[in-house]
Amino acid sequence: DYTAYETPCGFMSDWLNEFWDTKDDDDYRFVYMGPKGSWTPFHADVFRSFSWSANICGRKKWIFYPPGEEGNLRNKYGHLVYDVDSAELLDENLYPNYKKVRSRIEVIQEAGEIIYVPSGWHHQVYNLEDTISINHNWMNGCNVDICWEYVKDNLSQVQQEIEDCKGMDGWDQQCQLILKASCGIDYGEFLQFMEVIATNRIRLLQVHLVHKSRNLTREQRQPGSDETPSVDNIKCLADEKKADVSGACDSYTSVMNERLYSPMTEGQINHCLFDLYSVKNVLCDMIRTPEFTSLNDCENKANELIVKIEKIINSII
Repeated sequence: DYTAYETPCGFMSDWLNEFWDTKDDDDYRFVYMGPKGSWTPFHADVFRSFSWSANICGRKKWIFYPPGEEGNLRNKYGHLVYDVDSAELLDENLYPNYKKVRSRIEVIQEAGEIIYVPSGWHHQVYNLEDTISINHNWMNGCNVDICWEYVKDNLSQVQQEIEDCKGMDGWDQQCQLILKASCGIDYGEFLQFMEVIATNRIRLLQVHLVHKSRNLTREQRQPGSDETPSVDNIKCLADEKKADVSGACDSYTSVMNERLYSPMTEGQINHCLFDLYSVKNVLCDMIRTPEFTSLNDCENKANELIVKIEKIINSII
């Protein structure tokens, strides 16, 4: 197999593509090629995810606005400006809030450099030369709450647009269909997303507990040791480990296989726990959201996953 590149270490915790690797759809990794003079209009990234862009060749000019400034770049009809360098922004009647803009950041990206775009930062990009870049959209426990809020906000917009149909049968389901079409994900799929992320980390921690119990058993057998292994909370038996790995998504399989034969480091354990706490926070918000609990069986699935997360966390800490 040919490996064209490796994801930089700082960007490897990538829930979005970990989940999309379990699906038949395209993922959020792509190669961008743009000739000199081409450009990308003003926008924020899908799901309000993070993104990174590595220039293989060429030069780009990036224009960034911090979260919140985009409100000053909307016209009187609420539409976001297409080009932040357009002269139409000077029309105070059309863009009454443009004069309130306080922060604009410009960066020139050279070949061999990587640009990181935080969640919610709107940006516009010019290709100053013929350019090729590798790009990922990604999210993890540091911004999944922002992404979930973005999906909820999009549902609110959908509900407002078809509010005149609210009395019709199946209105909630229709809102979810439109949300999926416009936003790229609906509430049910976001729950599946959380299930995949949580399940992969629960399996890793279960395997770690097996290693830990085996090590304690070996210590117990040594002369002068009377320590009894505490394995009451371990549900993953040694002969089940390979079955657990076979259920993991492709992007996690190699990590899982490595963990079969060696215990996790403290940093890896803490990373898994952080991810699980982040998933749990989203799940708790989901079951407080009426539009989520009205969907078939979603509330039960979310509650069951919360119980599993709490159980493995209690086994570790």
